[in-house]
Amino acid sequence: MPDRLLPLLSALPQTGDALGERLGVGRVTVHTLARRLAEQGVPVVVSRQGYALEPGTPAPGLVPVQGLFGRALRYTGTTTSTQDDLRHWAEHAKSPAPHGAVVVAERQTAGRGRRGRTWNTPHGTLVFSVLLCAPLTLPELALMPLAAGVAVHEACRTGGSSGPTIC
Repeated sequence: MPDRLLPLLSALPQTGDALGERLGVGRVTVHTLARRLAEQGVPVVVSRQGYALEPGTPAPGLVPVQGLFGRALRYTGTTTSTQDDLRHWAEHAKSPAPHGAVVVAERQTAGRGRRGRTWNTPHGTLVFSVLLCAPLTLPELALMPLAAGVAVHEACRTGGSSGPTIC
């Protein structure tokens, strides 16, 4: 149920009553859901003004999406592995992840790299996994890490749009 609250949060505080009305629950339940999100590593800010996300949080409702990748987006503060999260989502019987789905986390505790190496990321680092369903040839697969790096660089350089440089 905390996952239902996350898409409603933004960088601007909203009252527990307003969020509860949108979710069909009371403000005490909203507080409990916000606390659970915080326990999962989501940077939720609770103040007298209400509930918000820390500025810069890559939550689904805050990220402008252009193109195919990221139209389906799941954000988690902390996860063991974005690859495992994406695999579970892709294998979900009722609503599997579509081609181009993205899982984003700010902290990963059991990531897997090349040659089976494990690695952890500190809080505040963004890690991604992208679901590619289209068949790719071996030479195309070999280019994917380079293409991903170029895409991330371009997104940082332009802020994901024609806006100012942010990296």
